[in-house]
Amino acid sequence: MRGALRNWPAFLVLGLGLAITVVAWRFFTQQLSREAEIDFDHRVSLAVESLDRHVEDNVSLLIGLRGLFNASEMLERHEFRRYVSEFGIGERYPSVRLLSFVRYVRAAQKAEFERSVRSDRSLDARGYPGFAIRPPGERSEYMVVTYIEPMTGNESAFGFYLLSDPKRRASIEYARDRGVATASEPLRLAADPGGKLSFTLRMPLYRPDMPIGTVAERRAAFAGVVASAIQVESLVNAYLGRQLGVAYDVLIHDLGVGGGTEVGAGAVRIFGREPEGAARQRVVTRDVAGRTWRLQFSAPDASPVGIGGELPLVVLLGGLVTSLLLFWLVLTQLRAHQRALQLAESAVAVRAAEGLREQLSFIQQLIEAVPQPIFFKDTQGRYLGVNRAWERFFGIAREQFVGRSVFELYPEDPELARKHHARDVELFASPGSQSYEAAIRDAQGALRQTIYNKATFSRADGSVAGLIGTITDISEQRRVEEQVRHMANHDALTQLPNRSLLQDRISQAIAKAKRNEEVLALLFIDLDRFKTINDSLGHPVGDRLLQAVAGRLLACTRAADTVARIGGDEFVVLLGDLDRAETARVVAQKVLESLSAPLTLDSHVLQVTPSVGIAAYPADGTDVETLMRNADTAMYHAKQVGRNNYQFFTQAMNDAAQQRLQLEGDLRRALERDELTLQYQPQLDLRTGGIVGFEALVRWRHPQRGMVAPSEFIPVAEEAGLIVALGEWVLRAACTQAVAWHRAGHQHLQLAVNCSARQFQDAGFVAAVDRILRESEMPAQRLELEITESIIIRHTEEVNARFQALEDMGVRISIDDFGTGYSSLSYLKRLSIHQLKIDQSF
Repeated sequence: MRGALRNWPAFLVLGLGLAITVVAWRFFTQQLSREAEIDFDHRVSLAVESLDRHVEDNVSLLIGLRGLFNASEMLERHEFRRYVSEFGIGERYPSVRLLSFVRYVRAAQKAEFERSVRSDRSLDARGYPGFAIRPPGERSEYMVVTYIEPMTGNESAFGFYLLSDPKRRASIEYARDRGVATASEPLRLAADPGGKLSFTLRMPLYRPDMPIGTVAERRAAFAGVVASAIQVESLVNAYLGRQLGVAYDVLIHDLGVGGGTEVGAGAVRIFGREPEGAARQRVVTRDVAGRTWRLQFSAPDASPVGIGGELPLVVLLGGLVTSLLLFWLVLTQLRAHQRALQLAESAVAVRAAEGLREQLSFIQQLIEAVPQPIFFKDTQGRYLGVNRAWERFFGIAREQFVGRSVFELYPEDPELARKHHARDVELFASPGSQSYEAAIRDAQGALRQTIYNKATFSRADGSVAGLIGTITDISEQRRVEEQVRHMANHDALTQLPNRSLLQDRISQAIAKAKRNEEVLALLFIDLDRFKTINDSLGHPVGDRLLQAVAGRLLACTRAADTVARIGGDEFVVLLGDLDRAETARVVAQKVLESLSAPLTLDSHVLQVTPSVGIAAYPADGTDVETLMRNADTAMYHAKQVGRNNYQFFTQAMNDAAQQRLQLEGDLRRALERDELTLQYQPQLDLRTGGIVGFEALVRWRHPQRGMVAPSEFIPVAEEAGLIVALGEWVLRAACTQAVAWHRAGHQHLQLAVNCSARQFQDAGFVAAVDRILRESEMPAQRLELEITESIIIRHTEEVNARFQALEDMGVRISIDDFGTGYSSLSYLKRLSIHQLKIDQSF
């Protein structure tokens, strides 16, 4: 007992040592656990941000595609493939499996749609002769996969009718009615090995000439969707996995449209599996283009890894060993207790210093491994340290810069330095974190767009000790975003603003003109007979001609003016800051002179003329739609009065346009009311003077207007889609009359009937001719069809097949207005042509 009392200092040292060891062990364990929790939350936040950003990037991709479709009446297949290839979809979007255009087709349009796809040779010289909507069947409407990239491996989707599946139909209708990008339910792509789950992002397309303000208007204007199929596993591995690492798991459920936050009966697991024994979990719900995703992040082990993870155990074992050693020393050398205490204090200090050095070394290794620039500052704004990525970015060695401020980092830009310093002061005043964008120059002097993320750190007593910051270079991301915005607002061929951007600029110009009491003018420009050049010389020459026209229009205008291409061969020039509307006359005259000048393309000397319509604010309209409509009306009038001129809009033109609409309605009823009649122009043999035949000429006896000239109603029939029905009526009536003449004893008479280009191109044309010949009992060899030169210029397989079918029947073919286009006599050698009618201009 007495010995134990004498040895109490040794037991006291042992007890204190064990107590200190336990406290230190618990402190380091809790500290590392908190750091692990913070790191887990940080990684989850980065992963969620990465997912949001990737979905936004894919939406931006579809917005760009929609802009291309809006820039023209219909984006062609080769333009679709060029967009996909030039944008580098596979490299920039590794999770995207395919891009597609799904066209909305009404039942009445089905046959024409299938014919147009079969004859599409923009990518394959053979076309797609076997194309048909699948699965077969008659329906009131169709959603058909029309363009798809890559085609290889996805052939089974080409021509597929998407509305056959009720879920897919509901998803497409949901996108159509919302008017924005929406995500589909999870699905399995046929071309995806292993049947991994994917989802589809769909962006609805609408006819650009129709309003889409309400759901009913969007349904009426609906033209189809552009879509991207995204594989979930690739998305997670490429974006979420990059932020989480291999030590973390993620489980994703699709909760549907307007889903809650919990996994219910309708939820679908689209990635991962239920975690077992996870020490840390976080659940986040995100809106993914209209659908709710529930992301459950977990880490299977709560213990940190590496040197830092072993630190509590090292402290515990080291403390126990040290405490026992001190106990033994004190017990055996009580007389030298002062010296023993000094040794103990020294041992504890060494242990703490070594532990601190190990921890700091581990943290420094982590910081150096990060590819983003990282920096530390004290509360005075002086740099305490940086990593290697910071040194490479700014080209400054850390030894030369530690201890300096941001004013010495940006000596050439004190204003930028002041803004960064003000942010630091703001952060120290309200400790926490902050994030902002800033444009800075790197070591090569290049201007980089960056995001600064800063957060304060504290001392043991809770006071702010300084801040840690990272710099993320987003220059490439901003460049891609700008490229997408440019493609969505500019014409792909000429790089001029498209209809969408033009309307926005007109709206801004109207607001400015109203505010400053100024005048602005719109010049609506259409190239005369451009279609003839396109048909005769091919689309590549036509495209280069449009590019040349765009350059000449830019040369005729000021830098502040807007030149836009709104589709086909139609351009619009917006002139602002005018003192009076008559000033637009000067620009219109320059446009006429510039565009009418000869142009040489591929040894072809071309000369195109423009028809220009002019409408001015505020006299001709105070809103975008009215100004565009009136300028278009004036342009149409310029074509009517002879082309190659300009016309200012007048109310009389508007009245004429209304009359034209009325004429169209009357013409539809004329076919039903039997108001049309035929007149016959005799054809003479110049050698004998005898009549050898007649040419049938259609006339219209209007109940109010009297006799309407063909030059008035034939173009209306062409534009209104009535020409096929009108042409069949003329052919049937003429054949019936010719048979009556033959039965009266004039079997030698030949009958000539005019056939329009649009009528000849109709798929049922040959069948209609054969049916009318049989019904009227008209001999085929006595019928002569007069066809315009533009038909033979096309020289497609369909055209050749129709010529051959007519020849097999015995029908004669006559070419009308020969010499008005860019064809040559070599075309006639390839086709069965019996007669030429030379145009007077030739």
